[in-house]
Amino acid sequence: MEKIKVLVIYNSPLVNNVLGKALEKNSEIELVGSATNSYLAVRKVEELKPDILILDIRMANMDCLQYLERFMVHHSIPVIVVSTLTTQRNKLVLKALEMGVVDFLIKPAVTTENKRNEFQTEVISKIKSVARANVVPKFKDDFISRELTVNKEKAILGIGASTGGFKAIKELLARFTAKMPGIVIIQHMPQEFTSAFVRRLNHISDLEVKEAENGDRILPGQALVIPGGYESGLEKSDGNYYLWLKNNNQSFKQQSSIDTFFTSLAAEVKDKAIGVLLTGMGNDGAKGLKQIKEAGGYTIVQDEETSALFEMPKQAIEQGASKEVVSLDKITDGIIRVLNNQ
Repeated sequence: MEKIKVLVIYNSPLVNNVLGKALEKNSEIELVGSATNSYLAVRKVEELKPDILILDIRMANMDCLQYLERFMVHHSIPVIVVSTLTTQRNKLVLKALEMGVVDFLIKPAVTTENKRNEFQTEVISKIKSVARANVVPKFKDDFISRELTVNKEKAILGIGASTGGFKAIKELLARFTAKMPGIVIIQHMPQEFTSAFVRRLNHISDLEVKEAENGDRILPGQALVIPGGYESGLEKSDGNYYLWLKNNNQSFKQQSSIDTFFTSLAAEVKDKAIGVLLTGMGNDGAKGLKQIKEAGGYTIVQDEETSALFEMPKQAIEQGASKEVVSLDKITDGIIRVLNNQ
């Protein structure tokens, strides 16, 4: 089996060394090179032809987003960005993910031996998953959506995503109008990313996008984004649906937050529920999506061609949870068709 060839571009020689040691320990991965600035990166990508690029969000000599924009025009190589958790860098990571970067790594602020070992283990895991990723192009510009004929107050739409989801959700919400029913979005992410993600979605959508809070009422024309690290569900009272949130005290990488919400959506909303499962790593969402289908609701799964990582959609398909498997640019039409026929 051919090894996964990795090129590391990191501003710190020390971190380059830590990443290099992590990769050298794994027999399935080959570190083909490293560099500490973008000028060297340009040359080494051409010379070494890596399968994956690991990139410091805080590059020397060139703005990281500027470099990525140029890089992605000429290369279809999956990229993982590395960052610490700060407000400014979280924004940069989100922008990078929306541009088509497949995944990200959070460098621990405290560099104890345990933290280093955890980080190195995560690096290996991400590389192996991202090696299977698609670098997905943007939507076609000639897309024309169906019209939603009425504002559907009783229907509720749940959207779940993981790896590749920031870009997919942004492109999906850009096509939704204010006539859409109440929407709940579950994207695997650190809690620190949530507010920045919400602000960016508000800029591109006709919907009101809000960071979810415990007790929020589900309203048409509004999308609630579940904070990273939280589980969520619905309760019905006086004919209205309200959101509950619970901090599960787990890393966003370990949670089953999509399944939890989809299961509640199926139980409470039944045949008026619509579940959409997008790109992602792992199997979160498949079980809950199947319950929506069995309750009489409608389920849509993103296809392999437009998914950055097809693991979550594939699990749903194999478990018989999907009524429809379509490309990302056809999901909005599918939702509106279902709503108009309800």
